[in-house]
Amino acid sequence: MRRGACFVAVILVIANVAAANDDAARGRAPVNATAVGEKAFTTTGVARVVETRTSPVARPAGLGWDGSSFWVVSNDVAAIYKIDPATMGILSSMSTPEADWGFGLDHDGTSLWGDVNFPPRIYQLNDTTGAVLNSFVSPYTSPNGVVFDGVNVWHSAFVEDLALMDPTTGDLIRTIPAPGNSAPRGLELYDGSLWVVDANAYVEDAIYRLNPADGTVQASYQPVGADFGLIYGIVHDGSDFWLTDLLDSVFY
Repeated sequence: MRRGACFVAVILVIANVAAANDDAARGRAPVNATAVGEKAFTTTGVARVVETRTSPVARPAGLGWDGSSFWVVSNDVAAIYKIDPATMGILSSMSTPEADWGFGLDHDGTSLWGDVNFPPRIYQLNDTTGAVLNSFVSPYTSPNGVVFDGVNVWHSAFVEDLALMDPTTGDLIRTIPAPGNSAPRGLELYDGSLWVVDANAYVEDAIYRLNPADGTVQASYQPVGADFGLIYGIVHDGSDFWLTDLLDSVFY
């Protein structure tokens, strides 16, 4: 685990370029053995880091975008931060409704969505006051990510399918298979697809583009261009994708 590196998110450019084993570009020595418990796979492209910035938040996890600002939950403290993308300065912050806040976060344009591990629960919050607008029980024991699709909420958890849930009642509508190695983290909806970070801090970590109707993998991308600790949150700002790195306190 690398500590002390407090640089932030970097812009990721997704490229449809074959990437069989790009460890050199990834910034670490070639790895020849598959990590125990992980499946080997071949990516259809790369997600290359093209910019890195300093992060004002330690251990950034879930990441959201409201059209002009970033929102990030810190796994280090029970707080959510609004961040200026130009300066990476903190514009505002709020306490989370639970002391043991989880990892997922999304901004739907008017409010925030997040999850809690203990007890496993999903929250909708007022983005100005932090007041709880609604909450419901997660069907999983290890919540990892949330994203609002305009009608319903997608939800991820370790070793579980991706769940589509009714944001009012919390009812489970349906599920689709989680891609990769069953370690889904951040979720994003962009260009009609559900984008999923699957990461266990191994060389097989990837970003998947899924058909939200049935979970079909449309493409998979290997993150390259940095010595990643543990990629987590993902968001698209209208031009590029951004990732957070939980261990290295970085945005890509």
